[in-house]
Amino acid sequence: MTVEKALRAAAAERILVLDGAMGTMIQEFKLDEAGYRGSRFDAWNREVRGNNDLLNLSQPDSIRDIHLQYFRAGADIVSTNTFSSTSIAQADYGLQEIAYELNLEGAKLVRAAAAVAQAEDGRQRFVAGALGPTNRTASISPDVGDPGFRAITFDQLRDAYAESTFYDPYNTDLVSLRGPFQKAFAEGDCAGAIAQGLAILEKNYVFVDAHFILGICHRRLGQTEPSQRHIVAAQGLMKAILATGDGKTPESAIVVISVAEEYTIMGMQGAKKLQQALISKNGHSYDLITVENKSGGKEQIYFNVDRVMRWSAEKLVPKK
Repeated sequence: MTVEKALRAAAAERILVLDGAMGTMIQEFKLDEAGYRGSRFDAWNREVRGNNDLLNLSQPDSIRDIHLQYFRAGADIVSTNTFSSTSIAQADYGLQEIAYELNLEGAKLVRAAAAVAQAEDGRQRFVAGALGPTNRTASISPDVGDPGFRAITFDQLRDAYAESTFYDPYNTDLVSLRGPFQKAFAEGDCAGAIAQGLAILEKNYVFVDAHFILGICHRRLGQTEPSQRHIVAAQGLMKAILATGDGKTPESAIVVISVAEEYTIMGMQGAKKLQQALISKNGHSYDLITVENKSGGKEQIYFNVDRVMRWSAEKLVPKK
């Protein structure tokens, strides 16, 4: 049984309990600067006291014990100690490069605590990844004298969240699953496509194409509730992507972080690809796609693929 199915089954039987505050529990340790630094960061060039997420690395036993206390107190779901584990929030401490490590180790600590609690009483426990809103706002200006100023952009926020969770569309496991998934869908094997799609979402729940196709497959099988759930997820992710631009010019290009997102956008808009070209302008890379829209007319859509190109270089080009 997948984690999602197990969670849904448990929720159908009883009210599930989530853990409580993390910060107040950490305060009980009364840690000083040295306590926050631990041995790994003892020579760090900035003050880190108050960076609770750093304790995943500098005081892992203490953080794991807090999680275990919540599980033993009756919590079914415990959140990771990663509320500020984005490169944006960690930049205040000069620790933006370890954002992904904080998330990874934070998840391992809760998972370890869950295993102990489950071994004690046999009840399955669940881990919830926590990602906070960062310490920057994209909706209002921090400068009362310049109301149009923004300290952060939507694209920067999106990249930060992608980095924190290591969203990697070129992950070897995902690549191996996508082929059979798309093949099953193309052949009309909805049951097979659903099985493959759920396996993909186990590794990457924000994979837009998987939600979109799963929504279609469940609908074809008359399964209304899961169909609606996946369609809503796909629409929400698409709304976030389309908020980056309208795609009419390079300057207003739609920012994507995988090629699959381009085709999902076209599919949801009922557009058919006619021609595609990779172009470079002003230091940026774009996919310029000519499509036939639902009305039968032709139009061009610009996709900013800077991140796709960077990931391609990092993941697909062999290092010498």
